[in-house]
Amino acid sequence: VHGGGPEIGEWLKRLGYESRFVGGLRVTPPEQLEVVEMALYLTGKRLAWGLSRRGRKALALSGRDALCLRGRALPELGRVGEVVGVEVGLLLDLLEKGYTPLLAPIALDEEGPLNVNADTAAGAVAGALGWPAVFLTDVEGVYRNPKDPKTRFPRLTPKEVEALKEEGVIQGGMIPKVEAALAALRAGAPWAAVAKGERGVLRRLLSGEGGTLFSPS
Repeated sequence: VHGGGPEIGEWLKRLGYESRFVGGLRVTPPEQLEVVEMALYLTGKRLAWGLSRRGRKALALSGRDALCLRGRALPELGRVGEVVGVEVGLLLDLLEKGYTPLLAPIALDEEGPLNVNADTAAGAVAGALGWPAVFLTDVEGVYRNPKDPKTRFPRLTPKEVEALKEEGVIQGGMIPKVEAALAALRAGAPWAAVAKGERGVLRRLLSGEGGTLFSPS
């Protein structure tokens, strides 16, 4: 599951729209939704092309395709929503045939498409599949001291996360990532992680050299 925040912001700016966020979520009036979908579509195609050039067959999809993501609207944010159902059959079929599906976080409700936060969508997909969820960012994981990578937490439980939030250790842009990881656990993922998006990320994560892994207990 991929996002496209910078690309969406740039396209909205070009068309004279202002970007506004509430609780880390992009407010999406109906008149801006087509711009959001367009930006995500182009982002997915670029990502698929990049993977294909490296020898991995990739296919860019939207949650619209085959009703892959079903959603529920958060009306106070416009056409923004959360995922309430995932069509895992499509994803499993593609994987079985050797394709890597790249899914843009657009869900559908009775009225049409919804803009869904990419991390939230990724957690829902991982939970529906019963697979781990890895949320990529630009730091090695959750730090006790944001300025000192040596204070990284290799593992955390939901209870420990709540304590760190109360202490003010987990704050700012890390909160949405951590919340998405915990949501993935609640949805059925066996574990989740926040890690730096770089080559070898899974090896470093599973060996304890990088990232923060979240487990139910």
